Amino acid sequence: MAVLGERCLPRLLDHYLARVGVQGQQGSRSIAPDRPDNLWRPVPGPYAAHGSFDRDARTISVQFWATAHRGWLLAGAGALAAALGLYRLRRQP
Repeated sequence: MAVLGERCLPRLLDHYLARVGVQGQQGSRSIAPDRPDNLWRPVPGPYAAHGSFDRDARTISVQFWATAHRGWLLAGAGALAAALGLYRLRRQP
C-alpha cells in the first residue's frame, strides 16, 4: 500500500508520514538509561537482532524461497505448459 500511495500521491503521503511516522515507531515501554547501545561501537555480549517482535517473526518465507529458486520454478512452469499443450494437441480429432 505504501508503494501504491507513493506512486499516486507522493506529497500527501510524505506529509502524513512526517506528521505521524515518528510517533508510530515509539513504544510505551520506558528503556533503562544505562542500557548498552551500539551507537559508537558494538555491544559486548550475545546480542543479535531480537526483541519484542520475535513472537511475530517467522522462520520460513515462501517469497524468499520462490525468489531463491526462481529458475527451477520457471523451468517447471514451462515444462507444465508444454505438457498441457501436447496433451491438448493429442486430444484434438
